[in-house]
Amino acid sequence: MAVKTQLICPSGPQIAVDGGNYQWESIEMILKVATSHRDSLERSYESSIQIVHRETGGFPFIYFLRNDVQNALIQRIATDICSGRTPLLNVESFLTCEKQAIKVFITEARPQETVITCISDIHKSSQADGYVIYLLRALLVYRILILTLSRRWNVQYCLHHPLRDPVAVPYLAKSIPSRLAEWGYVDVSLLFTCLSFYYQGLSPQQLKQSLEQDDLKGLSHTNSEVLTYLLQDPNREYSLAGWRDNSHGQAVYRRMTEPELLGKLCHERIRVLIDSGESLLEMTNVTLAKIWLDIDTEATAAVFFDGENKAMILTRSGRKIPLLASPFADDLSGCLVYLDESHTRATDISSHLWFGAH
Repeated sequence: MAVKTQLICPSGPQIAVDGGNYQWESIEMILKVATSHRDSLERSYESSIQIVHRETGGFPFIYFLRNDVQNALIQRIATDICSGRTPLLNVESFLTCEKQAIKVFITEARPQETVITCISDIHKSSQADGYVIYLLRALLVYRILILTLSRRWNVQYCLHHPLRDPVAVPYLAKSIPSRLAEWGYVDVSLLFTCLSFYYQGLSPQQLKQSLEQDDLKGLSHTNSEVLTYLLQDPNREYSLAGWRDNSHGQAVYRRMTEPELLGKLCHERIRVLIDSGESLLEMTNVTLAKIWLDIDTEATAAVFFDGENKAMILTRSGRKIPLLASPFADDLSGCLVYLDESHTRATDISSHLWFGAH
């Protein structure tokens, strides 16, 4: 990595960023919160910030002239997050002391040891919340958000070279992208990519890539059929995937760990897990299937999708075989079935009506 510019020339295969969609969605939400304060900051710090509103609308150009407005923006973002004004953190599930610790952790460079311990405990109980908190610290405390907002679009960064993937890259000069270099930090790259799309929108080729829904009149009756299915007796109840914590004298509902959730499914004799909300992120599909088999000792095998989108069977002996080549292909009555978020649609797996699903 170049020390001055923090750029790299990458090589090798591409891999998904840590946190997956969480990182993209969190960064997009932070940018949304930041721009929501632009008018009030411009009124309160008129000598410290200049905002250029574009005639066509969209994300404005922001120029920081002094540090005081940068600090004010960071404090306002932190206040919004810790007050529950954004969906980044479910602050209602935190104790007052935990909320205070989170705000200190995402705004102060050197928090006290008690604050660090509190954040570590939150991360242990919910890796998703912990991941967002650590990401917020990187963006706010280490000024990554301020850094990216201060750079000039189409001069210092913009979208890719025509022969590269649609990710923001450093620019050598106005409208001249670097052919090989990339940003050394993923958070910086994602922020610049989001800002680039906000500023320039989609190209004609990328509109072509968008999907349009074209409803068929012959299938219009399926809307009411779905409602009929939802109103059936098995779908008229729900179970909270959390537990009540009274240890601090205040009732707070905590998110279950993934093994705890699998244990709850076993207790309620539910053997089909449809993760449409992408809430299970801490384990791979095969790891989840293995742990679920360890918990539900009556199940004979588990069905999951591997990295190549193939339906696989995991037997109790640990053997992995394609579903269609297994003796369970026509009868899943004794199997656990896990559908991750990407396979909750357009997936056809036969099952018995007595199955319970979560």
